[in-house]
Formats: sequence, structure tokens, C-alpha cells
Amino acid sequence: MLIGSTKDPETVEKLEWIDNVRSDLNVNNNIEGSRIIKKLKQNPLIPIGVMATCSALCYGLYCTFKGNSLMAQYMMRGRVAAQSFTILAMLSGLSLTLTKKPKTDE
Repeated sequence: MLIGSTKDPETVEKLEWIDNVRSDLNVNNNIEGSRIIKKLKQNPLIPIGVMATCSALCYGLYCTFKGNSLMAQYMMRGRVAAQSFTILAMLSGLSLTLTKKPKTDE
């Protein structure tokens, strides 16, 4: 028998907790999503660095498999540069966050 088609009140009461868990999960997902968007707006250089790192890595691997070792070497160097950029962006964002004065409500 399908759970959704049951009309037994006892069974419906036993399964009410599922709806509660689903609503709690949706609330938590919305909070996390807005938190991620807020962090990305504070420091947009980090996702740019991550995308540059991933693209250099993927293209470098593609060139390796195709036999273009010179371009693969350039891409691996580019990947290291992009990783360095990302780490510097993370550290600068962290230092700016730590040095920012907290807002006081007066």
C-alpha cells in the first residue's frame, strides 16, 4: 500500500514527523544558501580563482592526453599561479574581515 494513499489516522500521525523533517531541512538549506551568497559577495575573487584553477587543470590534463606536452606544462604552471591567486584572495579576505570594526547598535 502506498503511504500517500493511506487514510488510516494512526498511520498518518506516525508519519507526520517526515513533514517536520522536510520543512526543517528546507529552512536550513535556505539559510546556508543565503550565507554562501553573502560570502561570495564579500569576496568575489575566490570563486574566480577556483574557476581559473579548475579550468587550467582540466585543460592541462586534456593536453596531456592529447600529447601536447608544451601546452600541458604551461597549463600546470598556470594552475599553480591560479592556486596562488586563490590563496592570496582568501588570506586578504580573512585579514579584511578580522580588521573590520564590528558594528555596534547604539
